[in-house]
Amino acid sequence: MDKASPYGYSSLPLDSIRLLCRDDGAGSSSNWSLSQHVLNDAPAFFALSYAWGAEKPTEKVNIKQSVLKITLSLSILLQELEARCDVCFIWIDQMCINQLDELEKAVQVKMMRDIYVSAQKVLVWLGPSTEGSNLAMDSIAPLDELIGVLPLDILAHDDINSRLLPGQDDPVWPALVDFYARPWYHRLWVLQEAILAKDLEVLCGNRSMPWATFASFATKLHELMPLAWSRASHAHPSYGAYDSAQPQLPGFVSIRIIDNMRSGEAEGSKPAFWEYLSMGQKCKVSNPLDRVYGLLGLLDSEELIRSIDIQYDWEPWQGYLHFCKVYIERDPDLALFSMAGSRSKPKELPSWCPNFDSMPHVGSIYCDYSGFCAGIKPGGPRNSRIQTSATSNTITVPGFRMDRVKAVTRATHPLPNSITPWKGPTGQAAKHEQYHLECLNVFKEAYPAMATDLQALLRSLVAGHLSRYQPLPAIDFSAVHFKLLDTWTAMASGGAIPRSSAKGLAVMGQWLGALSVQAFRRFFVTEAGRVGIGSGSIEKGDHVCVFYSAGPLFLLRYVDPDAPAELVGDAYVDGLMDLENMPGDTRGEDEVFKIC
Repeated sequence: MDKASPYGYSSLPLDSIRLLCRDDGAGSSSNWSLSQHVLNDAPAFFALSYAWGAEKPTEKVNIKQSVLKITLSLSILLQELEARCDVCFIWIDQMCINQLDELEKAVQVKMMRDIYVSAQKVLVWLGPSTEGSNLAMDSIAPLDELIGVLPLDILAHDDINSRLLPGQDDPVWPALVDFYARPWYHRLWVLQEAILAKDLEVLCGNRSMPWATFASFATKLHELMPLAWSRASHAHPSYGAYDSAQPQLPGFVSIRIIDNMRSGEAEGSKPAFWEYLSMGQKCKVSNPLDRVYGLLGLLDSEELIRSIDIQYDWEPWQGYLHFCKVYIERDPDLALFSMAGSRSKPKELPSWCPNFDSMPHVGSIYCDYSGFCAGIKPGGPRNSRIQTSATSNTITVPGFRMDRVKAVTRATHPLPNSITPWKGPTGQAAKHEQYHLECLNVFKEAYPAMATDLQALLRSLVAGHLSRYQPLPAIDFSAVHFKLLDTWTAMASGGAIPRSSAKGLAVMGQWLGALSVQAFRRFFVTEAGRVGIGSGSIEKGDHVCVFYSAGPLFLLRYVDPDAPAELVGDAYVDGLMDLENMPGDTRGEDEVFKIC
């Protein structure tokens, strides 16, 4: 068989898939074949969710009288599956799609939703056993059960040193840190594979467990054991070794998010598609085009999926622009506009189109905020009526103007991180102090009587929200804010840190959390004397505009008054976020914005 010819794929009929079949009889690793089936008439089959990674196909698997090259990790999985009597047919993209046929790949990518929804079970393959992975897999179920009966006060204060839990030096903690760093958790394609699956089973080496147990422990680790995980991670040799430009979520956080999205899909309350796109920006892909193509199965419109061309010979920006032109007219919240600002963007992309292969240049997306009705939500007498052009990248959006930016801070709100120390003249505290003192100075330009209007400043600094899902309560946070500012000043200068009660520290932490959500944004004042917070790229002279049906406000920049505007990003302006309840004469004249 060493001289067997490479496997030759035949053409795949419309609406059909290939399945890897295990033939009964010989009982050897060569006992596999590929068969074609119309998906709706296919036999019961499993589907695989796994990470290709950068691994090249080097291993040979015998398919009848031919050979097919696959990755080592997949070869090890096939050996593990040979011991299972319940796996007769399985769909594995690496083998069931002709990877050399771009047209077939495009057709099969559009079928991903149907494939994973149709699968009897989806197997999550985390990879071969390594040192510690067996310990991690064996520990998850007992720890999940144990944490479930521990008092919450133990978990909240010193969970890892609880006498009922493994001690600080127990090998289970570094084993779990390594386990949750495996590539599967950070791969974009697994989102739709796991979310759409009717049933999930998790495999690692020769160990397996139901998804329910796997997800239950991840949720408890995320919600009830932050101190334990923080200590375990900080003590791990790899701590701090990450790419800050493309931050990764811990594996157990990814599991929790996926499990919540699975529940939403099952209950008919699935997230908006832009949430998947936003999640995908934090995941890894081998081809940047997959930041869109790898999520199409989560769209709820077959007609929309069919309208999107999949061409792997495109540059990424071409794929993003094509997708956005198709999707923007069906985007009820205009979420793409909130996502449009990126830390880097090819010159070929218009200002309104996101670069999905770059992280956003703000820490939050305002279309996700409750209570923002600046553009008057869908269902009212007006709607977005966005129009695209087949011959240009200019789009038209109806709305009206409200104000212009008069002054803006030079600094952006810093993002807290676990690497940079807080203390010292170059620490995180100094950066927070600089930003908030500058906000106060800019604020005084618009409001000389600061004591009277201070609440407008505070509301703007947090975009009117304590968290992105919780509007700011009717509490005066001014004392807390200035106590926090005094604390930053002391930490930056080496002075004595002001004392606070336990309750005061809790409220201060809550306020700091609300501020940190606005990372990378800038505070500004307007010509009409309003205050707000917007994109990190905002400039003096930018126009504050309403787009019909969008929740937040948006900033437009006119480099040339006679040319289309550039979209700067979304914004919060105090007093303008609920225009549905404002008199009609406070709004500007209707106009149609041209944006390129």
